[in-house]
Amino acid sequence: MSSDQAYTDGEAQNASGDVTSQYGGFQAEIDIPLVSIAFLIVVVNGYITLLISRRRDLRTPSNMILASLTVSDGLTGLISVPLLLICLSTASNETCMASAMFIRFISILSAVHILLLTLDRYVFIVHPHKYYDIVRKGRVLLVILAVWLMGILVTVIRLDWAINVYVFDESLDQEKEIDRKERIFNWFCLSAFFIIPLFITITLDAQLLFVLRHQVRKILQNNLIHARQEQSMRTKKRERRAVLVYVVVVVTFIICWLPYFILDLWQQWAKLSAAVVYLIMFIRVVTSLSNPIMYTLSHRTLRRAVVVSLRKTFGHKKHGRPRAMSYQSGQSGQSGLTAQLTKTETTQM
Repeated sequence: MSSDQAYTDGEAQNASGDVTSQYGGFQAEIDIPLVSIAFLIVVVNGYITLLISRRRDLRTPSNMILASLTVSDGLTGLISVPLLLICLSTASNETCMASAMFIRFISILSAVHILLLTLDRYVFIVHPHKYYDIVRKGRVLLVILAVWLMGILVTVIRLDWAINVYVFDESLDQEKEIDRKERIFNWFCLSAFFIIPLFITITLDAQLLFVLRHQVRKILQNNLIHARQEQSMRTKKRERRAVLVYVVVVVTFIICWLPYFILDLWQQWAKLSAAVVYLIMFIRVVTSLSNPIMYTLSHRTLRRAVVVSLRKTFGHKKHGRPRAMSYQSGQSGQSGLTAQLTKTETTQM
């Protein structure tokens, strides 16, 4: 199922007929998992988006980036997956091309948003006193708008030749010009939206770990003199959790995005089975569900807001308020970056 090859009208009809017999109609083992994931994607991303938009205290610069990411990921379940299911059911070239184009559009948005969240976390931890001067809401909104416009521009540019491409192609006859443009485009996407963001993420995360380790050592030294051993152990756990978060982010980014961005290039060199292509696309779709969950769990303030909201929704009362107050009062002696680490756990992503 490649969007990178073209062939004659007669061959297109034959190939389309073969694919229709293979994919046509409802197939439970393919359609049910995609429908289930699409439903969860819409619910989870829509919930996080509404929660951030309705609560003023959550409309921070980093959460604004996250809300934009949840909107783009939500479109995966709302539009991308339905188009993909229609493509698999009907083998319609127009529908399959629209599905491939829209998934690529959302993938570009998601990859850039993840990079923005990494940059935001880096500035917050490394330059805490300058963070709110550098990262302002107006600037964040302009950057988010620029990201969406860039995604639209890249998609529109591809339409220049993609409308002449047949998605289902089992022929060796290729139009060289279209093939050349597709190869250049795919290499550009792989470099701009995977290799470069991955390199930046690894570099920044390495620096963040160095800064956090340096700060943890200071905290431990202060605790040995002024505080209890329990506080020192809590600080060590916070450092280990930060390391785990950074490792998970990088590994998840590689596993979920590398196969997708090399898929089209891979199919130009060798024909892949339908099962392999489906698995790669399924993993890509799942990232739109894992993104909001992972970033919400790693953000202490947002995580608490979700818990409170769910408890209110299901009729539970919030407990443990005095303990939280006591913990905060116990941290009142910390200042500067140490205080910000304690209050927010600085695992914004």
